[in-house]
Amino acid sequence: MTAESYVYSTVPDREIDHVAAQIRQAPGLLNEEKVIARYRATGLEVDPDPFSNTILERLTQALTERRPYSLIRIGDGEIGALALGQEPETPALDRFALERTVMDCPDRFRVSETGLRQVQSDMAAAIAAADAVGVVGMWRAQPVAEDVFAEDLATQVYKDIRGRSGHWRSIRRMLAMAEDGELGGKFVCSAHNYLHLVGKVSSLVNAAEGTLCLTNRSGAVAKLQARFPACRIDRIELNAEKRPVTDLPDAPEFLQEVEARLPADLSGKLVLIGAGIWAETYCTWAKARGAVAVDLGSGFDLLDGRASRKMHRRFLETRGLTIEDILTDS
Repeated sequence: MTAESYVYSTVPDREIDHVAAQIRQAPGLLNEEKVIARYRATGLEVDPDPFSNTILERLTQALTERRPYSLIRIGDGEIGALALGQEPETPALDRFALERTVMDCPDRFRVSETGLRQVQSDMAAAIAAADAVGVVGMWRAQPVAEDVFAEDLATQVYKDIRGRSGHWRSIRRMLAMAEDGELGGKFVCSAHNYLHLVGKVSSLVNAAEGTLCLTNRSGAVAKLQARFPACRIDRIELNAEKRPVTDLPDAPEFLQEVEARLPADLSGKLVLIGAGIWAETYCTWAKARGAVAVDLGSGFDLLDGRASRKMHRRFLETRGLTIEDILTDS
């Protein structure tokens, strides 16, 4: 047994079979237009285009008005917190998915039932506090026919349990929350809107009275400051390296350490966050202090000139673009 393996539950085949069966039985959830239609049928305001200026305009207006605002994104990692304990057929998968997400973060803790429930509670609070929620399933870098996608996803879920099941659950769970009225009053947009926001970051930085970045990507912050020498851009440095399992705390105490470093008054300030599953909690706290908080995620890598995700590379290759092309408006 390796030092890492103790946290990873064994997921029985029957639980993976259950998820694969769900996928094959509801391929329509992998059809962007059908998902968009169902969101709109709830009466929520929806903009599925990640390259629309709608969310940019809302963020900029909030900065101009010094009005608190939070944009969070729920993807295959974040959904693990919301899915924990929600389906009686998949208890081991639920725990495995969230454990794996936590342990993949540079900031992590020795997982326990109490700790995981805190993560779940914090994620639910972040959604409740958010003004805009980015969701998966309304846009794809490379659209695929739903039946083809369903079969591929159902097959791949056995090879990539957390990632593939997380993709499915993020679509299914967030849509169910919308249809149950749990996203009332929120603006629903694409979780991939950071691809647009990184190219329009000048609009945000120039509208803000100052920018604070919560990230371990020091190069990205340095490049932002170099682009906007007249603007104040600060950083709260997050861990870049994982601590050994033997040195981990028993609870996510690092969250409170970051909270203590947040200025008490962030009115009129832009807070850009790249912190994995913890970004949503930081967005909640920054908004509570008056900020316009944005979960930029791996957008910090793009700002640093790196296409760190497979999806980044697929998106750029499909459109014949370079990272510089999507940052030109900055």
